[in-house]
Amino acid sequence: MKKFKTLLLIFIAFKLTVLIAYLTYGKLHVQLIHFEHIATEDVQFNDIYYSTNKNKINHIEEKQVVLINAGSINKDTAFRKNLAFLINKVAEYQPKTIGLDFYFDHATTHDSLLQQVITKNNVVIAIDGKANHKNIFTSSKKGIINFPSKTGETVREYYNFMQIAGNNTPSFVNVLSGVEKEDSVAYLKYCTNNKGFYDILNPNEKINIQNFPAIEAIAILNSMDTALFREYIKNKIVIIGHLGTDYMENEFDVEDKHRVPTDANLFNRNLTMPGAVIHANAIQMLLQKDEMVAVEGWLYELITSLILFGYLFLFYTIHHKYKLGKLFNILIILASTIPVIFFACIYLMDLGIYYKVGSLFMQIAFLEEFIEIAEGFKRKFTNNKAHE
Repeated sequence: MKKFKTLLLIFIAFKLTVLIAYLTYGKLHVQLIHFEHIATEDVQFNDIYYSTNKNKINHIEEKQVVLINAGSINKDTAFRKNLAFLINKVAEYQPKTIGLDFYFDHATTHDSLLQQVITKNNVVIAIDGKANHKNIFTSSKKGIINFPSKTGETVREYYNFMQIAGNNTPSFVNVLSGVEKEDSVAYLKYCTNNKGFYDILNPNEKINIQNFPAIEAIAILNSMDTALFREYIKNKIVIIGHLGTDYMENEFDVEDKHRVPTDANLFNRNLTMPGAVIHANAIQMLLQKDEMVAVEGWLYELITSLILFGYLFLFYTIHHKYKLGKLFNILIILASTIPVIFFACIYLMDLGIYYKVGSLFMQIAFLEEFIEIAEGFKRKFTNNKAHE
Protein backbone atom coordinates (compact mmCIF):
# COMPACT_ATOMS: atom_id res chain seq x y z
CA MET A 1 0.00 0.00 0.00
CA LYS A 2 2.88 2.35 0.85
CA LYS A 3 4.47 1.70 -2.54
CA PHE A 4 1.18 2.37 -4.30
CA LYS A 5 0.76 5.71 -2.47
CA THR A 6 4.32 6.69 -3.42
CA LEU A 7 3.69 5.80 -7.05
CA LEU A 8 0.40 7.71 -7.04
CA LEU A 9 2.06 10.85 -5.63
CA ILE A 10 4.86 10.61 -8.21
CA PHE A 11 2.32 10.13 -10.99
CA ILE A 12 0.22 13.12 -9.91
CA ALA A 13 3.35 15.27 -9.68
CA PHE A 14 4.43 14.07 -13.12
CA LYS A 15 1.06 14.87 -14.74
CA LEU A 16 1.00 18.32 -13.12
CA THR A 17 4.53 18.99 -14.41
CA VAL A 18 3.52 17.92 -17.94
CA LEU A 19 0.43 20.14 -17.77
CA ILE A 20 2.41 23.17 -16.59
CA ALA A 21 5.05 22.58 -19.26
CA TYR A 22 2.37 22.32 -21.95
CA LEU A 23 0.61 25.52 -20.82
CA THR A 24 3.91 27.39 -20.54
CA TYR A 25 5.23 26.18 -23.89
CA GLY A 26 2.85 28.24 -26.00
CA LYS A 27 3.96 31.45 -24.23
CA LEU A 28 7.69 30.85 -24.70
CA HIS A 29 9.49 32.67 -27.48
CA VAL A 30 12.70 30.66 -27.54
CA GLN A 31 13.55 30.17 -31.20
CA LEU A 32 15.23 26.76 -30.78
CA ILE A 33 12.23 25.25 -28.96
CA HIS A 34 9.77 26.46 -31.58
CA PHE A 35 12.01 25.26 -34.40
CA GLU A 36 12.12 21.76 -32.91
CA HIS A 37 8.34 21.82 -32.51
CA ILE A 38 7.85 22.76 -36.17
CA ALA A 39 10.21 19.97 -37.25
CA THR A 40 8.37 17.26 -35.33
CA GLU A 41 4.71 18.33 -35.12
CA ASP A 42 3.80 16.50 -38.36
CA VAL A 43 5.27 13.17 -37.22
CA GLN A 44 2.79 10.43 -36.23
CA PHE A 45 4.08 6.96 -35.37
CA ASN A 46 0.64 5.61 -36.35
CA ASP A 47 1.67 6.14 -39.98
CA ILE A 48 3.80 2.99 -39.61
CA TYR A 49 0.55 1.14 -40.24
CA TYR A 50 0.59 2.05 -43.92
CA SER A 51 4.06 0.56 -44.43
CA THR A 52 2.77 -2.79 -43.18
CA ASN A 53 -0.64 -2.63 -44.85
CA LYS A 54 0.20 -3.11 -48.52
CA ASN A 55 -1.63 -6.41 -49.00
CA LYS A 56 -4.63 -5.90 -46.74
CA ILE A 57 -8.13 -6.61 -48.02
CA ASN A 58 -9.12 -2.93 -48.24
CA HIS A 59 -6.30 -2.45 -50.78
CA ILE A 60 -7.51 -5.08 -53.23
CA GLU A 61 -11.26 -4.44 -53.12
CA GLU A 62 -12.56 -3.25 -56.48
CA LYS A 63 -12.14 0.50 -56.68
CA GLN A 64 -15.37 2.47 -56.95
CA VAL A 65 -13.71 5.65 -58.20
CA VAL A 66 -12.12 6.46 -61.56
CA LEU A 67 -9.87 9.52 -61.91
CA ILE A 68 -9.58 11.71 -65.00
CA ASN A 69 -6.61 14.05 -65.38
CA ALA A 70 -7.82 17.40 -66.70
CA GLY A 71 -4.22 18.61 -66.55
CA SER A 72 -3.72 17.16 -70.04
CA ILE A 73 -6.14 19.78 -71.45
CA ASN A 74 -4.36 22.96 -72.55
CA LYS A 75 -5.06 25.80 -70.13
CA ASP A 76 -6.00 28.34 -72.77
CA THR A 77 -9.23 30.21 -73.46
CA ALA A 78 -10.83 26.97 -74.68
CA PHE A 79 -10.15 25.06 -71.43
CA ARG A 80 -13.71 25.37 -70.09
CA LYS A 81 -15.14 24.53 -73.51
CA ASN A 82 -13.04 21.34 -73.65
CA LEU A 83 -13.95 20.58 -70.06
CA ALA A 84 -17.63 20.78 -71.01
CA PHE A 85 -17.03 18.40 -73.94
CA LEU A 86 -15.15 16.07 -71.59
CA ILE A 87 -18.03 15.94 -69.08
CA ASN A 88 -20.50 15.15 -71.85
CA LYS A 89 -18.30 12.34 -73.18
CA VAL A 90 -17.80 10.87 -69.69
CA ALA A 91 -21.57 11.00 -69.11
CA GLU A 92 -22.07 8.85 -72.22
CA TYR A 93 -20.26 6.00 -70.42
CA GLN A 94 -22.96 6.04 -67.71
CA PRO A 95 -21.01 6.75 -64.54
CA LYS A 96 -22.75 6.70 -61.17
CA THR A 97 -21.92 10.38 -60.68
CA ILE A 98 -19.32 12.94 -61.79
CA GLY A 99 -17.35 15.28 -59.52
CA LEU A 100 -15.41 18.33 -60.66
CA ASP A 101 -12.41 18.93 -58.39
CA PHE A 102 -11.77 22.54 -59.45
CA TYR A 103 -12.45 26.07 -58.28
CA PHE A 104 -13.46 28.64 -60.89
CA ASP A 105 -12.82 32.07 -59.38
CA HIS A 106 -13.50 34.36 -62.31
CA ALA A 107 -15.61 34.49 -65.43
CA THR A 108 -14.16 33.80 -68.85
CA THR A 109 -15.25 32.54 -72.25
CA HIS A 110 -17.44 29.43 -72.62
CA ASP A 111 -18.81 29.75 -69.06
CA SER A 112 -22.41 29.44 -70.21
CA LEU A 113 -21.61 26.21 -72.07
CA LEU A 114 -19.87 24.67 -69.04
CA GLN A 115 -22.72 25.73 -66.75
CA GLN A 116 -25.25 24.07 -69.06
CA VAL A 117 -23.25 20.83 -69.07
CA ILE A 118 -22.86 20.86 -65.26
CA THR A 119 -26.60 21.35 -64.82
CA LYS A 120 -27.53 18.79 -67.48
CA ASN A 121 -25.35 16.05 -65.95
CA ASN A 122 -25.95 16.99 -62.29
CA VAL A 123 -22.21 17.31 -61.73
CA VAL A 124 -20.94 17.68 -58.14
CA ILE A 125 -18.98 20.94 -57.89
CA ALA A 126 -16.46 22.10 -55.29
CA ILE A 127 -16.78 24.77 -52.60
CA ASP A 128 -13.69 26.02 -50.78
CA GLY A 129 -14.22 25.42 -47.07
CA LYS A 130 -11.58 28.04 -46.21
CA ALA A 131 -13.30 30.65 -48.40
CA ASN A 132 -10.04 31.49 -50.19
CA HIS A 133 -11.66 30.66 -53.52
CA LYS A 134 -15.13 31.01 -54.95
CA ASN A 135 -16.87 28.95 -57.61
CA ILE A 136 -18.85 30.93 -60.17
CA PHE A 137 -20.68 27.77 -61.28
CA THR A 138 -23.74 26.38 -59.53
CA SER A 139 -25.19 22.90 -59.19
CA SER A 140 -27.84 21.06 -57.23
CA LYS A 141 -24.96 18.99 -55.86
CA LYS A 142 -22.04 20.72 -54.21
CA GLY A 143 -19.60 19.91 -51.43
CA ILE A 144 -16.76 21.54 -49.56
CA ILE A 145 -13.16 20.67 -50.31
CA ASN A 146 -10.93 21.26 -47.34
CA PHE A 147 -8.61 19.23 -45.14
CA PRO A 148 -8.47 19.90 -41.37
CA SER A 149 -4.66 19.78 -41.27
CA LYS A 150 -2.48 22.87 -41.57
CA THR A 151 -1.08 23.76 -44.96
CA GLY A 152 1.85 21.47 -45.77
CA GLU A 153 1.02 18.88 -43.09
CA THR A 154 0.31 15.25 -43.82
CA VAL A 155 -3.37 14.74 -44.65
CA ARG A 156 -4.79 12.24 -42.16
CA GLU A 157 -8.28 13.70 -41.78
CA TYR A 158 -11.09 15.17 -43.85
CA TYR A 159 -14.29 17.07 -43.17
CA ASN A 160 -17.66 15.34 -43.48
CA PHE A 161 -19.30 18.76 -43.31
CA MET A 162 -18.61 22.35 -42.32
CA GLN A 163 -20.80 25.20 -41.16
CA ILE A 164 -21.10 27.78 -43.92
CA ALA A 165 -23.46 30.74 -43.43
CA GLY A 166 -25.02 28.93 -40.46
CA ASN A 167 -25.78 25.75 -42.41
CA ASN A 168 -24.04 22.36 -42.41
CA THR A 169 -22.58 21.95 -45.89
CA PRO A 170 -21.51 18.36 -46.70
CA SER A 171 -18.07 17.60 -48.09
CA PHE A 172 -17.26 16.90 -51.72
CA VAL A 173 -16.54 13.30 -50.66
CA ASN A 174 -19.83 12.79 -48.85
CA VAL A 175 -21.89 14.16 -51.72
CA LEU A 176 -20.10 11.95 -54.25
CA SER A 177 -20.36 8.83 -52.10
CA GLY A 178 -23.91 9.51 -50.93
CA VAL A 179 -22.85 8.66 -47.37
CA GLU A 180 -23.74 11.10 -44.59
CA LYS A 181 -21.80 11.15 -41.32
CA GLU A 182 -22.60 12.65 -37.93
CA ASP A 183 -19.02 13.60 -37.01
CA SER A 184 -17.69 16.71 -38.74
CA VAL A 185 -14.09 15.44 -38.90
CA ALA A 186 -13.01 11.88 -39.65
CA TYR A 187 -9.70 10.05 -39.99
CA LEU A 188 -8.80 8.68 -43.39
CA LYS A 189 -7.99 5.02 -43.85
CA TYR A 190 -5.99 5.05 -47.06
CA CYS A 191 -6.36 2.03 -49.34
CA THR A 192 -3.62 2.89 -51.83
CA ASN A 193 0.16 2.89 -52.13
CA ASN A 194 2.59 5.59 -53.22
CA LYS A 195 0.91 8.19 -55.50
CA GLY A 196 -2.35 6.19 -55.41
CA PHE A 197 -3.26 5.87 -59.11
CA TYR A 198 -2.14 4.31 -62.39
CA ASP A 199 -2.67 5.22 -66.05
CA ILE A 200 -4.85 2.56 -67.69
CA LEU A 201 -3.50 3.48 -71.15
CA ASN A 202 0.19 3.45 -70.29
CA PRO A 203 1.63 0.13 -71.60
CA ASN A 204 4.81 0.68 -69.59
CA GLU A 205 2.97 0.99 -66.29
CA LYS A 206 1.93 -2.18 -64.56
CA ILE A 207 -1.75 -2.27 -63.60
CA ASN A 208 -1.90 -1.88 -59.84
CA ILE A 209 -5.25 -3.03 -58.47
CA GLN A 210 -4.32 -1.49 -55.13
CA ASN A 211 -4.50 1.99 -56.69
CA PHE A 212 -7.19 3.91 -58.53
CA PRO A 213 -7.45 3.70 -62.34
CA ALA A 214 -6.81 7.02 -64.08
CA ILE A 215 -7.38 8.29 -67.61
CA GLU A 216 -5.96 11.30 -69.42
CA ALA A 217 -8.71 13.77 -70.34
CA ILE A 218 -7.20 14.30 -73.77
CA ALA A 219 -7.49 10.56 -74.47
CA ILE A 220 -11.24 10.65 -73.80
CA LEU A 221 -11.67 13.80 -75.90
CA ASN A 222 -9.86 12.06 -78.76
CA SER A 223 -11.94 8.86 -78.27
CA MET A 224 -8.80 6.71 -78.14
CA ASP A 225 -10.35 3.57 -76.59
CA THR A 226 -14.07 3.96 -76.02
CA ALA A 227 -14.73 0.31 -75.16
CA LEU A 228 -12.07 0.35 -72.43
CA PHE A 229 -13.35 3.68 -71.06
CA ARG A 230 -16.89 2.32 -70.83
CA GLU A 231 -15.61 -0.76 -68.98
CA TYR A 232 -13.86 1.37 -66.37
CA ILE A 233 -16.37 4.23 -66.03
CA LYS A 234 -19.81 2.60 -66.12
CA ASN A 235 -21.54 2.72 -62.71
CA LYS A 236 -18.43 4.21 -61.08
CA ILE A 237 -17.87 7.56 -59.37
CA VAL A 238 -15.75 9.76 -61.63
CA ILE A 239 -13.57 12.58 -60.29
CA ILE A 240 -12.23 15.02 -62.86
CA GLY A 241 -9.26 16.82 -61.33
CA HIS A 242 -5.60 17.66 -61.65
CA LEU A 243 -3.17 14.73 -61.52
CA GLY A 244 -0.36 16.42 -63.45
CA THR A 245 0.25 19.18 -65.99
CA ASP A 246 0.27 17.86 -69.58
CA TYR A 247 0.30 14.25 -68.36
CA MET A 248 -0.40 12.47 -65.08
CA GLU A 249 3.10 11.00 -64.79
CA ASN A 250 4.67 14.46 -64.53
CA GLU A 251 6.61 13.90 -61.32
CA PHE A 252 7.82 17.52 -61.23
CA ASP A 253 4.30 18.90 -61.08
CA VAL A 254 3.34 19.90 -57.52
CA GLU A 255 -0.03 21.53 -58.19
CA ASP A 256 -2.67 20.30 -55.75
CA LYS A 257 -0.36 17.66 -54.30
CA HIS A 258 -0.20 16.76 -50.63
CA ARG A 259 1.84 14.86 -48.08
CA VAL A 260 0.14 11.61 -47.09
CA PRO A 261 0.80 8.88 -44.47
CA THR A 262 1.25 6.21 -47.18
CA ASP A 263 4.67 7.77 -47.80
CA ALA A 264 7.25 5.48 -46.15
CA ASN A 265 9.16 8.51 -44.83
CA LEU A 266 8.08 9.63 -41.37
CA PHE A 267 10.06 12.90 -41.66
CA ASN A 268 10.26 15.57 -44.38
CA ARG A 269 7.74 13.96 -46.70
CA ASN A 270 7.41 15.04 -50.30
CA LEU A 271 4.23 16.26 -51.98
CA THR A 272 3.18 12.98 -53.60
CA MET A 273 -0.61 12.54 -53.77
CA PRO A 274 -3.03 14.78 -55.72
CA GLY A 275 -6.10 16.02 -53.87
CA ALA A 276 -8.40 14.07 -56.22
CA VAL A 277 -6.74 10.82 -55.11
CA ILE A 278 -7.24 11.70 -51.44
CA HIS A 279 -10.95 12.24 -52.16
CA ALA A 280 -11.03 8.87 -53.94
CA ASN A 281 -9.52 7.17 -50.87
CA ALA A 282 -12.13 8.77 -48.61
CA ILE A 283 -14.97 7.69 -50.92
CA GLN A 284 -13.67 4.11 -51.09
CA MET A 285 -13.40 4.03 -47.30
CA LEU A 286 -16.97 5.26 -46.84
CA LEU A 287 -18.46 2.87 -49.38
CA GLN A 288 -16.62 -0.11 -47.90
CA LYS A 289 -17.46 1.04 -44.35
CA ASP A 290 -13.81 0.47 -43.52
CA GLU A 291 -13.37 3.58 -41.41
CA MET A 292 -11.23 4.93 -38.59
CA VAL A 293 -12.66 5.64 -35.13
CA ALA A 294 -10.45 8.00 -33.15
CA VAL A 295 -9.80 7.50 -29.43
CA GLU A 296 -10.05 11.06 -28.10
CA GLY A 297 -11.09 13.17 -25.13
CA TRP A 298 -11.48 11.65 -21.70
CA LEU A 299 -11.14 8.08 -23.00
CA TYR A 300 -7.77 8.90 -24.57
CA GLU A 301 -6.58 10.51 -21.33
CA LEU A 302 -7.77 7.54 -19.25
CA ILE A 303 -6.05 4.93 -21.46
CA THR A 304 -2.86 7.02 -21.68
CA SER A 305 -2.77 7.48 -17.90
CA LEU A 306 -3.21 3.74 -17.28
CA ILE A 307 -0.36 2.93 -19.67
CA LEU A 308 1.88 5.60 -18.09
CA PHE A 309 1.12 4.30 -14.61
CA GLY A 310 2.18 0.84 -15.77
CA TYR A 311 5.47 2.28 -17.02
CA LEU A 312 5.88 4.18 -13.76
CA PHE A 313 5.57 0.92 -11.85
CA LEU A 314 8.13 -0.71 -14.18
CA PHE A 315 10.66 2.13 -13.97
CA TYR A 316 10.25 2.61 -10.22
CA THR A 317 10.76 -1.11 -9.54
CA ILE A 318 13.89 -1.21 -11.73
CA HIS A 319 15.36 1.90 -10.09
CA HIS A 320 14.92 0.36 -6.64
CA LYS A 321 16.31 -3.07 -7.48
CA TYR A 322 19.08 -2.32 -9.96
CA LYS A 323 21.71 0.34 -10.45
CA LEU A 324 21.61 0.64 -14.24
CA GLY A 325 23.27 3.24 -16.41
CA LYS A 326 21.51 5.64 -18.75
CA LEU A 327 22.13 3.40 -21.76
CA PHE A 328 20.32 0.47 -20.12
CA ASN A 329 17.41 2.74 -19.22
CA ILE A 330 17.09 3.83 -22.85
CA LEU A 331 17.24 0.21 -24.02
CA ILE A 332 14.50 -0.73 -21.55
CA ILE A 333 12.30 2.10 -22.88
CA LEU A 334 12.90 1.02 -26.48
CA ALA A 335 12.22 -2.64 -25.74
CA SER A 336 9.05 -1.89 -23.80
CA THR A 337 7.60 0.51 -26.39
CA ILE A 338 7.94 -1.88 -29.35
CA PRO A 339 4.88 -3.91 -28.23
CA VAL A 340 2.95 -0.64 -27.84
CA ILE A 341 3.88 0.37 -31.40
CA PHE A 342 2.74 -2.99 -32.74
CA PHE A 343 -0.52 -2.92 -30.79
CA ALA A 344 -1.51 0.73 -31.33
CA CYS A 345 0.03 1.47 -34.72
CA ILE A 346 -0.70 -1.80 -36.49
CA TYR A 347 -3.22 -4.02 -34.72
CA LEU A 348 -5.66 -1.35 -33.54
CA MET A 349 -5.47 0.62 -36.79
CA ASP A 350 -6.14 -2.56 -38.73
CA LEU A 351 -9.34 -2.81 -36.67
CA GLY A 352 -10.12 0.81 -37.54
CA ILE A 353 -9.19 2.27 -34.12
CA TYR A 354 -6.94 5.36 -34.18
CA TYR A 355 -5.05 5.84 -30.91
CA LYS A 356 -2.24 8.39 -31.18
CA VAL A 357 0.97 7.22 -29.57
CA GLY A 358 3.26 10.18 -30.34
CA SER A 359 2.65 12.16 -27.15
CA LEU A 360 2.53 8.90 -25.18
CA PHE A 361 6.11 8.04 -26.17
CA MET A 362 7.30 11.54 -25.27
CA GLN A 363 5.69 11.21 -21.86
CA ILE A 364 7.25 7.76 -21.34
CA ALA A 365 10.73 9.16 -22.03
CA PHE A 366 10.09 12.11 -19.72
CA LEU A 367 8.65 9.82 -17.05
CA GLU A 368 11.92 7.88 -16.78
CA GLU A 369 13.82 11.14 -16.21
CA PHE A 370 11.16 12.38 -13.80
CA ILE A 371 11.54 9.28 -11.60
CA GLU A 372 15.27 9.94 -11.26
CA ILE A 373 14.54 13.52 -10.22
CA ALA A 374 11.83 12.40 -7.78
CA GLU A 375 14.16 9.79 -6.29
CA GLY A 376 16.85 12.45 -5.84
CA PHE A 377 14.45 14.73 -3.97
CA LYS A 378 13.28 11.80 -1.85
CA ARG A 379 16.85 10.86 -0.88
CA LYS A 380 17.69 14.47 -0.07
CA PHE A 381 14.55 14.85 2.05
CA THR A 382 15.28 11.56 3.87
CA ASN A 383 18.91 12.56 4.57
CA ASN A 384 17.90 15.98 5.87
CA LYS A 385 15.30 14.40 8.11
CA ALA A 386 17.86 11.93 9.45
CA HIS A 387 20.24 14.79 10.45
CA GLU A 388 17.60 16.68 12.34
